[in-house]
Amino acid sequence: MNKAIKLLIVDDSKVFRKIIRKMLEAAQDIEIVGEAADGKQALELVGSLLPDVVLLDVNMPVMDGLTTLKHLMIRRPTPVLMFSAFTKAGATLTFEALRFGAVDFIQKPSGLSAQSADEQSEVLVRKIRLAAVVRVGALRYTRQVASKDKSLKAARASQNHYLFGLVAREGGYSSLLQLLPHLHEKLAAGFVAWLWEPSDHVDAFASYLDQYSRVNIMRVQDKAVLAPGNCWIASADEQVEVRLHFGLPRLSVEKGPKTSLAGDVLLRSLGVAGGVRSVGVVLSGRGGDGLAGSRSLINKGGTCMIQSPPTCLCPEMASGIANAFEVHWEGDAQQLAFHINRAFFV
Repeated sequence: MNKAIKLLIVDDSKVFRKIIRKMLEAAQDIEIVGEAADGKQALELVGSLLPDVVLLDVNMPVMDGLTTLKHLMIRRPTPVLMFSAFTKAGATLTFEALRFGAVDFIQKPSGLSAQSADEQSEVLVRKIRLAAVVRVGALRYTRQVASKDKSLKAARASQNHYLFGLVAREGGYSSLLQLLPHLHEKLAAGFVAWLWEPSDHVDAFASYLDQYSRVNIMRVQDKAVLAPGNCWIASADEQVEVRLHFGLPRLSVEKGPKTSLAGDVLLRSLGVAGGVRSVGVVLSGRGGDGLAGSRSLINKGGTCMIQSPPTCLCPEMASGIANAFEVHWEGDAQQLAFHINRAFFV
């Protein structure tokens, strides 16, 4: 029998900690080894309890969740799941937590949620199990870009720059936060990323991420040119293809219900439009999306990269590709960025 996942719950509400215990009762592979009412107490317990995962609230007395997270990632890097409220202010705090090294976040369980109690428990258990096996050493603090000049325009598109398609599902927020801010603005490459998340969440994410990135981070727009220095981000309800129009690569965006293989659609179109100058990058996520698209892109002469599975919150997509054929390059999200900078710099 596998060793149980040791969990530390950190929240100032005793009632809420009791609710979490109740939600995890049926998960025999998760052992709650301790509780803390604030960040200071949590840091003291981490050293003695050595938890595999820390479940951490943001708003607490004495020491708040973000401050606790920063100290924890310095003293004893441990997979951390943050509780989040996806209001405007809550979204910013959530992304801040991911930037400082949290592996994922979860909506705080509530009787007001559209999800049933069983569904909320299932999500919580699944995220704890995923977090427990993430290689935390790959998570690094992402610094803000100090001198990004918003007046600078991206380089003009031509038929000679590279076209990148990034596909991310569960765990994709963290992957993109670790990758995109490290891309150089003078790369001979344009980027489009597809993220399996709701449109309003991706709106907030793109705006937040642009503050920390040298390339321009924007929400996808139909007919936009995939020019160097730009990264367009699509949400789960947007199917994106790249098509040549008078020799220039343009985005074709269709809105509708979530589609399970939108990553394949993007990568397949990228291979047709870019040929040897197309690059597919498959990041964290569940399922098999990206596999057929990557194969098609390679058959057109393109390049396939994946995030190293042990560094993904959810390694299924990347592992599926690695098991199916030989990829051109793999690494954690920041290593992917550094490799892209070296290989595709102007």
